[in-house]
Amino acid sequence: MTSLTGIDAALYEAINLAIWLLCLGVVAVFVRYLLTEFADRKITFSSIMHRPMMMRHQMAIGIVGVTFGDFGIRLWTWYANFAERTGVNVNWMGGLPFGLLPVFSALIEIAGLLCVIRVFSPDEWGNKAWLFIALGVILLQILFFWAWPHV
Repeated sequence: MTSLTGIDAALYEAINLAIWLLCLGVVAVFVRYLLTEFADRKITFSSIMHRPMMMRHQMAIGIVGVTFGDFGIRLWTWYANFAERTGVNVNWMGGLPFGLLPVFSALIEIAGLLCVIRVFSPDEWGNKAWLFIALGVILLQILFFWAWPHV
């Protein structure tokens, strides 16, 4: 069976499964790293709230956000393709609460991406570059989804 993209549905399913499993591994590695840093008192809850964390800790949190968000999207997409290919009813996936999994996963991934942008933005851009990039994304979303004529 071929999908609309011209890629065999089983191949697309296998790609999503592979990325989903790799995301699971990355999240496990970085969560373990952060928990070890907490256990060694290199990160504390008070340090998170009251002073800048080390760059490696900030990046670990950003990477966890990006990867965990992608994990949720890939899981949902993989199962939808698998179920469709094997004849399982997938109508329930569009309803609540399951239909919200890709939305929440995307929000987590967006937050993680903004963390990564914040950590690696050049000093010349200031400490709010991530905010300007987020506003640019919102403006483009408005342009393409609300101002652009719908077909």
